[in-house]
Amino acid sequence: MKNKIKISLLCLLVALFWIAPNPANANNGMSGIGIIIGNPTGISLKFPNDEKTHFNAVISWSLKNDPDIYLHVDYIFKTFAPIAFTQQFSMTPIIGIGGRLESTHGNSGIRLPFGLTHKLQKNPIEFLIEIIPALDVFPASDFNVGVAFAVRYLF
Repeated sequence: MKNKIKISLLCLLVALFWIAPNPANANNGMSGIGIIIGNPTGISLKFPNDEKTHFNAVISWSLKNDPDIYLHVDYIFKTFAPIAFTQQFSMTPIIGIGGRLESTHGNSGIRLPFGLTHKLQKNPIEFLIEIIPALDVFPASDFNVGVAFAVRYLF
């Protein structure tokens, strides 16, 4: 069972790094790296796909007792118009679909994140707040809802 989990995590990492350095898409958006706090807490990554879509990924780990690695990758759609709160402050709604893997118990499932993003006008910093309904499908069915906040440096 542990070997299957390690192989699944390795496959997810390979897929993540395969889509990340795609030079054809490099000018269509901004990549980002930062931290995410909530459920999960870890390193947040953003990889552009085109003007209306990108990939969000998170890797987190726990070193308590039994080492645990958590990964997820989401395909995000930003097809909605920004919501303007003031002339200087607006947030863009996002929605997506993704998958998650957790090494300790071998949980894997489907995520349906939705939330709001805000990019600072004068600095390459992006904020994200999201709510994530998730359905684990392996090894057993389980439903949960997570909330997370991320700050990323864009480049």
